[in-house]
Amino acid sequence: MAAEYPHVLSQNRLKAAENIYFRNGSNNNLTEHSIYLLDYLTDRSRGSMFQGDGSASEQRVIWDMGEAVECDTMVLDKNFTLTGGKLYLDHATSLGGSYTNVVTITALTSTLIYWRTFTAVSKQFWRLRLTTLSAPPPKIFNFWVGKRIEFSDFGSYGEFDPWEEEKIGDTIRGAAGGFAWNHRFARRIIRTDFRNLTDTQWEKIKSWWDQALDDGKNWWWLTFPDTREGSPNDATYFPVYCNDEGGALKFPLGTTRSGGITGYEVL
Repeated sequence: MAAEYPHVLSQNRLKAAENIYFRNGSNNNLTEHSIYLLDYLTDRSRGSMFQGDGSASEQRVIWDMGEAVECDTMVLDKNFTLTGGKLYLDHATSLGGSYTNVVTITALTSTLIYWRTFTAVSKQFWRLRLTTLSAPPPKIFNFWVGKRIEFSDFGSYGEFDPWEEEKIGDTIRGAAGGFAWNHRFARRIIRTDFRNLTDTQWEKIKSWWDQALDDGKNWWWLTFPDTREGSPNDATYFPVYCNDEGGALKFPLGTTRSGGITGYEVL
C-alpha cells in the first residue's frame, strides 16, 4: 500500500469570532432562532443544530474574527437540510466591503460530508451564503472553516489500514449459549503510529492535539488523500469525524519522539 500522509482539520476558527451577523439576501438582519442558535453552527458537535430563517430564500451568516485569520479548508457536515440551496464561502476585509468567493457547491446531497480546500488566505470577515432555498429554514449541524495540518512529508509507521472498523452495540447472551448484538453498528477506527519524529514533525502532531482539545473537546476531521481516487474536492472524498474518547497523547522523548494516536469515528 502506498504511503498515507493524512490531512487534519482540528480547529474550527469560526468558533472564536467576536461578532456574528445573520442577514438575508438584501443584507437586512434576520432574527436568530430562540432554540437552534447561530453558535450551534460552529460548536463542533453533532448533538446541536443551527436553524435559520423560515422565509428567506437567501441567508447569510458573517463571522467577524476581530482580526485576520488564515484559513484554507471548509467542512460541511452531513445530515443538513438545505432544500434547493446552493452554498458559498466568501471572505472580505470589512463587513460592508467586497467579498471574494473561495468555495461554491451548487448541488448538495444531505448524506455526504463536504470537505473543500482553497488557497490559504488571511481575512477578518468570513461569510456563509446560502441561496435559492426552496423550502427554508436551513438546518446545519456542523460547519467548520480553518487551517488544515498537512502531514505531507511523513505518515504512519508500519502497517496501517485507513478503513479499519469495529462493531459496537450491546451484547446479549442466552443461557443456552446464544449470542446476539442489540443496537449494533459499525464505526471506523484510526490507529496511527508515528516513529522517529523530527522536531518539525513533532510540532505538527502537537498542534493537531492542542487544537483538537480546545475548549475541553477532542474532535477533529481526518482525511487520507491517497486512499481514494480523485481530488479532495470530489463528492466521493470522505473525511472522517473523529473523537479520541479521552485518550492520552503519549510520545515519550528519547533520541527522537515516537508514539501513536487513536481516533474513533463520530456517527
